[in-house]
Amino acid sequence: MDNGYIKLWRSMKDSSVMKKPEYLSVWIFILLSANFKETEFIFNDEKILIKSGSFITSRAKIHAITGVEESKVERILKYLKTEQQIEQQSFNKFRIISICNWELYQQSEQQSEQPVNSKRTASEQQVNTNKKDKNVKKEKKDINKTYRESFPPSVESISLYCQERNNNIEPQGFYDYYQSNGWMVGKNKMKDWKATIRTWESRRKNGNGTTGSAGKVVTQTGNAQSDNEPYPVDFVVYE
Repeated sequence: MDNGYIKLWRSMKDSSVMKKPEYLSVWIFILLSANFKETEFIFNDEKILIKSGSFITSRAKIHAITGVEESKVERILKYLKTEQQIEQQSFNKFRIISICNWELYQQSEQQSEQPVNSKRTASEQQVNTNKKDKNVKKEKKDINKTYRESFPPSVESISLYCQERNNNIEPQGFYDYYQSNGWMVGKNKMKDWKATIRTWESRRKNGNGTTGSAGKVVTQTGNAQSDNEPYPVDFVVYE
């Protein structure tokens, strides 16, 4: 497990975990710990198969390696599962963590352990080059799926995005508002919740709204917002 390498995609710098050191530490630990090939072990006289991209660990071990408190480790793992970056199987004394899309982003250059024949013909080399170019194009096309976000977003996802943008929008209020109306923007289903948050920012910066009493969204005139408006004038305030 200590030999070899992993690939870190440049798109990770745009991920929500990048600005959260403890989240990033746990995520890197997971990437470094995952198996590159299937392994087996015996537990309670039963054979358990650990697939590539998966590994056995525990909160205590993650804490020991990363220094992140165990209670925080559990919250981070739940967040990564919500964001569809990992899957988990819990047992009494350990858990199995599996990385989503592992084969696509880590194994493409490490699947074969057989030595390369140095006497390949020119035609064979050309075929391999074409296959590699095709794989690279596919990887670039799918790169944004590595850290894709589920919809509707969780309150924690909204909170992280609002913190990144430093917009002071209340995440729970945003979530509650759209959860209550089925994540509709006007008469249409919301397509991009981050774009909707940016719209809220723009409305607030332009002074088009003020905050009202608890649970209310009001316009500058002090009237409650109409259901026909495409999005709230300002964020929902809970007192």
